[in-house]
Amino acid sequence: MKEGRLVGLDIGTSGLKITLADDSGRITDHLKYKYELVEWAPGVVPLTFYFGIVQKVLSSLAQKYFLISISVSTQMYSICRWTKDGIAVLQWNCIWPRAREESDFAKTLFQSGCPADTLYGGYKLLSTPPGERKDFLTYGLKEALIELLTGELATDYTTASASGLFKLADMDWNREILEQNGFDPARLARVCRHNQPVGNLRGEAFAGADANTLVVPGLGDGPSASYACRDVSNFCGNIGTSMACRVFTESPDLSQADKMWIYAVDPQTSIVGGISSNSCTVFHWANRLGFDTIDQLCETGDLMLVPWIYGERMPYWSSDLKGVLLGLMADTTREQISCAAQKAVAFTMAAMVHCLNPFNNNGDPLVLAGGGTHSKGVLEVIAGSVQSDLAILEDADYLCSTGSVISAGEGVGIQVQPKNKLTRLIHADGSYLTEYTRWRAACEAMSNFYHAKQF
Repeated sequence: MKEGRLVGLDIGTSGLKITLADDSGRITDHLKYKYELVEWAPGVVPLTFYFGIVQKVLSSLAQKYFLISISVSTQMYSICRWTKDGIAVLQWNCIWPRAREESDFAKTLFQSGCPADTLYGGYKLLSTPPGERKDFLTYGLKEALIELLTGELATDYTTASASGLFKLADMDWNREILEQNGFDPARLARVCRHNQPVGNLRGEAFAGADANTLVVPGLGDGPSASYACRDVSNFCGNIGTSMACRVFTESPDLSQADKMWIYAVDPQTSIVGGISSNSCTVFHWANRLGFDTIDQLCETGDLMLVPWIYGERMPYWSSDLKGVLLGLMADTTREQISCAAQKAVAFTMAAMVHCLNPFNNNGDPLVLAGGGTHSKGVLEVIAGSVQSDLAILEDADYLCSTGSVISAGEGVGIQVQPKNKLTRLIHADGSYLTEYTRWRAACEAMSNFYHAKQF
């Protein structure tokens, strides 16, 4: 007889991470499946690509284990659209023009807890000319995958909120807006708690899988990572392809939504946070130009990088902002530019942390995960620029898939025990606070200049 396993999926931009737990709630394995992304355009991926990966991985697991329950955490902010080649997933990083007039739909996004920004599926839909909106679906990657897995169209509250097409006040879809745009209310995803079973795995589509396997929606990727470490801290962030920071709260203040997002977790709980496009992507850009990441930071003087290579979200919420290198001198070295890039990433995280400090009522440490946490220099600068201590946990690279498997376990009444052993605690020391303050002032000045020039 096959051993039973709970499966937590973390379907990301560049790879799939999996955490497995047995029927006692003990985590047994972390697995990683890297893929070469197939794109029809930057940030535009065929749905069949992601489903093929998930189908292959689950079929492989089903050969070895009885799959008890599966949770589907995905990257957030996607929306699906019909094309001549099939359904495309428009992801967070797909290129989208900013609308000149946003007032018509900014209120709709705000009701969902989202600032007006091209990041959101709702923005993409509502900024499209009315005659072309019929090609959009009302959902993104998670909902499409759950329907392919179970035959049921369902999602969780965080992913629904992050679409920009939800109403936090009603805990339901913004049906008026969707129906005004010709969408069939019968094709709106059922919004469920992240640990609520939504259907059974379609065994015929997965070789060796059992039709009794339950599927739960899980949380969005960032909220799922926060859920995994909530017994350690209410304050969590990641430094990966993109960068984000978030705090669980029971009483969000929607007046803050111009600086951060506010998503529902369930009818009683919300999560507040922000995201930046400029994280390890900045390092990839710098490395391509020959500015390699280094561990030992050097003195950069007046040199500073404002890293808005992909625009910037929190707290500016504009995908049109452009990156700037200031203080370049004839004797500036490659090493100094490399250090300026690392400081820019660290200061970007620090800016989000400062915005969220009022919600961190317990003074919890900031739990950090993602590839950027392997950079000694980045962590040093963050710790020198914020008031919260930094905590790095065992299995930090799998926080999202761990949160996902916890949801999978809760869906069948099994309490999964995360491996949240503290491996590093870095104390906030204020050593970079003066430099950070100067950097933020430069960001504010450039943002104000850009918007005055544009509008």
